[in-house]
Amino acid sequence: MSCNIGRLVKVPFRNNMILGIIWEVNISRTDIMFDSKKIKSIFQKNLYNFTLDQKRIKLLKFVSSYYVASLSSVLKLIFPLKIDFWDNFEKNDVKQEILENYQESTFALKILSQDQQIAFQTISNFCDDKPILLKGVTGSGKTEVYFHLIAENIKKGKQTLVLMPEISLNQDIVNRFIERFNFKPAIWNSKVTKKKKYMIFLNIILGKELIVIGTRSSLFLPFKNLSLLIVDEEHDKSYKQESIVNYNARDMSVLLSKIYQNIKILLLSATPSLETLYNVKIGKYQYLSIDKRYSEISLPEIKIIDMRKSKITNQFWLSEELLLSIVDNLKKKEQILLFLNRKGFANIIACESCFFKLTCKYCSAHLILHKKRQILKCHYCGYRSLIVNFCPQCKEKDTLKTFGAGIEQIEEKIQKIFPSKIVKMVSRELQLSEIEKIVHDMQENKIDILIATQIISKGYNFPNLTLVGVIDDGLRVYKEDLRINEKIYQLLTQIGGRSGRNIKAGKLLIQSYESQTKVLKFLQNYQEKDFIEYELENRKIFQLPPFTRLVNLLFMSKSQDISLEMAKNFIKKFFEVASDMNIKILGPVESVIFKISNYYRYRVLIVAKKDILIQKYIELSLNKVQLKSNEFIKIDVDPQNLV
Repeated sequence: MSCNIGRLVKVPFRNNMILGIIWEVNISRTDIMFDSKKIKSIFQKNLYNFTLDQKRIKLLKFVSSYYVASLSSVLKLIFPLKIDFWDNFEKNDVKQEILENYQESTFALKILSQDQQIAFQTISNFCDDKPILLKGVTGSGKTEVYFHLIAENIKKGKQTLVLMPEISLNQDIVNRFIERFNFKPAIWNSKVTKKKKYMIFLNIILGKELIVIGTRSSLFLPFKNLSLLIVDEEHDKSYKQESIVNYNARDMSVLLSKIYQNIKILLLSATPSLETLYNVKIGKYQYLSIDKRYSEISLPEIKIIDMRKSKITNQFWLSEELLLSIVDNLKKKEQILLFLNRKGFANIIACESCFFKLTCKYCSAHLILHKKRQILKCHYCGYRSLIVNFCPQCKEKDTLKTFGAGIEQIEEKIQKIFPSKIVKMVSRELQLSEIEKIVHDMQENKIDILIATQIISKGYNFPNLTLVGVIDDGLRVYKEDLRINEKIYQLLTQIGGRSGRNIKAGKLLIQSYESQTKVLKFLQNYQEKDFIEYELENRKIFQLPPFTRLVNLLFMSKSQDISLEMAKNFIKKFFEVASDMNIKILGPVESVIFKISNYYRYRVLIVAKKDILIQKYIELSLNKVQLKSNEFIKIDVDPQNLV
């Protein structure tokens, strides 16, 4: 039997058959230290002659070495399906459905504006292998540009992958694809059923799926003839996986394009990441921009409301200026979006008698009150408990009070202030069908005031929305985040971009207790270039990305002392193998959330120059560390947060 490298095989393991990939073939080894007769034969299946090509193997090897992850865990990214898929799937049924989808397709593309047309032609004619960044203000029509690029690709019989953050991959964007291309693209995310994924997976291999829209994991699907890779909202932090293999799908998309050379990669954002902008600055990426909205309506007027000085209404979270603006908008029969990135009703429940705060029994995190469902919930481990009317510490009744308004509380109080108006709330806590119903009603002007978390910050177009009010800018909450300025600038720009996208001009009002910070001043005056230069200079001074490489290591154990000892032991081993390198180690320190799911977490942050192969030294150090049961080390290369 042929043993081609990259071939998918069945391997007998104990009493089961499991999937494997032939990774290396060596018939001349003499160092086998056991009876070779005990080596079992593999069972190989044709699978339509499917084999991982050498270029994809190169990508997977890089992911494994760069993110210090085992090859087996990396391979699970590309083969998430179980072995019964290969045994039971009916090839002919799949082919027929896909062929019917594409039969005599007719496109209904929008006519591009002059700026869009220039961007489209430039990208279409671009022959260099550099990644292309298309930066366009909110409402500029970046999506329509890539629709035209996809249409070109389909006519050539080539495949396109559009990567999107989970919160952007909604029915709204799927409907736009259907309207433009007259067929439904393949969707690959956590909500797709296993049966549907089976069908999509095989047809990607066969080259029958011409458009795939997916979240980060879709990057590793084995396309037959992928030639266009689009990373929408490239700045979004959800492209970084936070478990098992902590890869960044945006960065690996760039690498995939570089390895294959015949895949054009397009990065899109109204607020690109600093890493991407820095790559533009040093000439690694091509840069294009669309600086006007498609509707030619001006960008929203932005005003910062200083909550330390502003006259506050009887609702502590609402300034008089924002309240009056809401009233004015309602008089004009125009819609309002109030933004607060806090789930639930309240984020702290405390006893006013003994000051005890209700925390998760498994984590060092506050329990969040969800009043509508009458539960207390931990958003780190998922623990839930019923609401009680006494303090668990001092046992006094009716002494528990709520502090810190969540989105449910905003909805409740806004409805009391405006009882005759239609007020709705949307967050990830709702079912998908509920979210889609609220979005549809908002688009149909059936809602007066919408209160939302960041789930609504991208991709949606509400024609009659002209006022966005930010209840809290978040600057006080996330001060320990090394990317705080960048994230706040991006989020507020995106959420403000929902306002005034059609006929009427919009307004963005931001309530802040940190109103004099430079990030808000830059935002208010649309001084994006100044903000980028300011932030890059700060990153350079404090030795932060993109000028250095960070690796965050979490040492976890159910014993606080053991987790600390694990971290100290690693540092000792690390200096044994990298003593002569210019590498800085910070820690060990307690993580921001010190305990999650009964595991204590100590953090060690490694800082090194970009040209140092720091992963090699980490791997050598880990080889000298022996972990017992219930002891874990999480390695996060290029971390997006340090929680």
